[in-house]
Amino acid sequence: MKRSIANSIPLGTEDVIGYDARIKDYVLGKIGSVYERFGFEPLYTPLVENAEVFNGHHGEGEALLFKLSDKKGEQLVLKYDSTVPLARVVSMYPDRIKPPYKRYQLQESFRDDEVDKGHFREFVQCDGDIVGAETLLADAEIVMIAYEGLSGIGFDDFTIRLNHRKIMHAIAEKAGVYTQAGVLQIQRAIDYADKVIKDGVDGIRKDLKRREVDDKVVDIICELVEMVTDDAYETLNNIQNYFKGFDIAIEGINDLKAILEYIPEKVREVIKIDFTLARGADYYTGFILEAVINGIKLGAVLGGGRFDNLVEAFSDEKVPAVGMAFGLERIITAMKELKLNEKLHIAPNKILLMDNLAKQKDVVACAEMLREKFDVSILYGIEDFDTAYEYARHYHFKLMVEVKDTKVVKITRLPVKYSVEYSAEVLENVVEQGYTVV
Repeated sequence: MKRSIANSIPLGTEDVIGYDARIKDYVLGKIGSVYERFGFEPLYTPLVENAEVFNGHHGEGEALLFKLSDKKGEQLVLKYDSTVPLARVVSMYPDRIKPPYKRYQLQESFRDDEVDKGHFREFVQCDGDIVGAETLLADAEIVMIAYEGLSGIGFDDFTIRLNHRKIMHAIAEKAGVYTQAGVLQIQRAIDYADKVIKDGVDGIRKDLKRREVDDKVVDIICELVEMVTDDAYETLNNIQNYFKGFDIAIEGINDLKAILEYIPEKVREVIKIDFTLARGADYYTGFILEAVINGIKLGAVLGGGRFDNLVEAFSDEKVPAVGMAFGLERIITAMKELKLNEKLHIAPNKILLMDNLAKQKDVVACAEMLREKFDVSILYGIEDFDTAYEYARHYHFKLMVEVKDTKVVKITRLPVKYSVEYSAEVLENVVEQGYTVV
């Protein structure tokens, strides 16, 4: 038993090896470049935070915190997300941060969650947030970043779902619920509805009744779901009449309409107003979003929204903020399901240099010359061609070079296994021509 534990990793974590690591780097590079194009700068925060940093921000999600205690008895937690630490950073360093502060953070987070295809216990959140901007243009740019990120990675069929926390408050008012605790219960009910939306209105009604949600709330949620169309503006107009006289709903509707006005047509085409979208965190105050890849059962690959009160919890100063996070592991899972990973051209132009035990000085000299322009790996101790060829295929090398003697080299192009012997003097030019063809 002890040996099997030593040769394993915790549930919900993974070792990322070889080509899979290159896929991970590819996706991180794409997301990071999108944030940079929109003017964001990077940030890193500790993976271990003081426990009180995460108290009171994630509702039921706080049950998923990994809790630690150090030798001095200090209570610590593994970082649950990157949004709450951002609020702490803004509060701690007022002299170093000038609003609007646009930062992105590609770092691990940890949750003691139930593990399945879409849920991990260690995962990378690719956060991007704008702090100190009250304008809805900032919200619109977050939506545009979501679109550019997913399309840049290679997805061409996805939906960005939008809702607004003020519409949820209006549901509470319409149902006669006015306490904060009651609003949170309705938020949970909407979240439950989201999980069974595939079963339609009847499925939502059945599930919410099973959870003993108030009949008025159930009726309102189901009526709103039936008003949703493929046109975002039409959906908002439908519920504007439904919530006539509820000012808080009209504020939320107008916010969403304003965001849509800022967004290019190509982005609006993938947007759906979805009243079963709730988002779990309690700190959201305005518009919220998620995105799903159509055609696969996975859950959201990104999510976020506006959180104007979170920084205030650390500094007593009200600071508007809005942002989102791409979920790296879910994105890669979706890529593999759709076989997008097989279409990537991300293997570097590497050269594998076979060893020649009788002429290792010539092998080293050849490697030194090639490394002035190329990435070269010497395959130590391997002189057998077929063994070297299989190694080269496994690690995605494009060319394989064998030093025959001081004057002749053999070059093999992969994966076709086409080999030609050349004069060593013209090796560099031949390699360049080989890369042009490969």
